[in-house]
Amino acid sequence: MKRSKCIIALAIAFSLSTVVAQDFNKNYNLPPDGRIVISLLRGDIKISGYEGKEIEVVVVNKGSDRDLVEIQDSSFGNRIHLIPQYKQYKPFQDVSVDFEIRVPKTVRYNFEINVTSGKITVYDVMGFIGLESRSSSIELRDVQGIIKANSINGNIICNLSKTFDRNDIRLSSNSGNVSVQAPADLSARVYMESSAGRLKTDFPLEIQGRRYGQGQTATGKLGAGNQFLSIRSAWGSVNLDSITKRASGNKEN
Repeated sequence: MKRSKCIIALAIAFSLSTVVAQDFNKNYNLPPDGRIVISLLRGDIKISGYEGKEIEVVVVNKGSDRDLVEIQDSSFGNRIHLIPQYKQYKPFQDVSVDFEIRVPKTVRYNFEINVTSGKITVYDVMGFIGLESRSSSIELRDVQGIIKANSINGNIICNLSKTFDRNDIRLSSNSGNVSVQAPADLSARVYMESSAGRLKTDFPLEIQGRRYGQGQTATGKLGAGNQFLSIRSAWGSVNLDSITKRASGNKEN
């Protein structure tokens, strides 16, 4: 009986190891303004800043077909380029490839991130940040530099608890909602647009309806206007919320 229990336990452990395992782990030394390029069919990508000096990349394949995928590393010079490659075609493959990337938080890099189905999260990172998602959400927090994020069907959430001068942030979604939370003393030139959804803001911006058809826009200069903030959605709602007002429970203008 003890032997059979031991065999069962080992079988379970082996089964779990084949479903979730670390498949790629590598550190890179990339100069400032170097490029980080990731193209992903299915899986999540998390990018965060930390106090270290190297770029750390950990990739985990999940699912019963995890062995059908391997990471192609085409990095060279000032460019990190990683693409999951499928060894063979199988209909309805049960596999997702999750990336976790940590970068020095005080160094500017150029990010080109493209995900077909999977969440993108970016925290405390600076540089040119280009994000594309077809069907899932994008979440950003305390980003600095030129940020362009677009999702066809997913929501976009951006938290600017720390704001920086000369940021250029452009967020857009076709059918998802786009929401930004910022301090009450936000200094920015703002453009908001929703073609068919609701537009709402806690800030003193001029909201206008379209002369013909539905949709609203809001524009204005807040404070010294040190940065640019564009928030757009075709079919979803668009929000620019004050962190201070939300924290105090004041939910309406």
